[in-house]
Amino acid sequence: MSTSRDGRALAKRHVWLTSAIIAASIGLLPRITSSASVQVYSVDRPEHPLLTPITSGPVNATSWNLIGTLMGLLVLAVSQEGWSLRRLLDATIAHAISTACIFPIIVCFGGPLNMSTAILSAQIGALTIFPAIYILGLPSLDSNGVAARYRLTRLLCEFSPQSTTERLIVRSAVGTIVGAWIGGLALALDWDRPWQTYPLTPTIGASAGFICGALSV
Repeated sequence: MSTSRDGRALAKRHVWLTSAIIAASIGLLPRITSSASVQVYSVDRPEHPLLTPITSGPVNATSWNLIGTLMGLLVLAVSQEGWSLRRLLDATIAHAISTACIFPIIVCFGGPLNMSTAILSAQIGALTIFPAIYILGLPSLDSNGVAARYRLTRLLCEFSPQSTTERLIVRSAVGTIVGAWIGGLALALDWDRPWQTYPLTPTIGASAGFICGALSV
């Protein structure tokens, strides 16, 4: 029992570390890497100077957010399953495929055919698929992969986790989708604020949803 509690506490610390990295990628990296100091969007509605490097270059900001997110997710995944180049390659391939699948879905919801939508797709794919495939592995298509395929189906389609690790995967994925959806709703508001520049709100919403879901385990 003590060993189980220690392992769970260690996993919780890694979740907090991952959450801190993702949060830093939202708030710190764009300001460190951008020299923008002039408000570009909705100039008739002044914003706090700390937000300007983020809102003036949304593609730059969300790109750095994606990089920081992948770093944080790798820390979390390695803490669960250890370092494996094969698992990293599998997770990277799955992430690329999921990004390609999510992109047209966002377009169907009104997203433009541009880099902003591609980055948002990659962000959602990273938060939902990358850790799941790294931790659980990419199931083979032959008869030996039946159990692994069923496990992924049970988690990502039925949302039926049976362990702490599985709850982490499911809750963080659900939190990501819900957060991105809520963030997308903010774009429809007619407030005309700089922080409503696409794809800032759904991207940040997805990251916040992931953090909330992961920390709820």
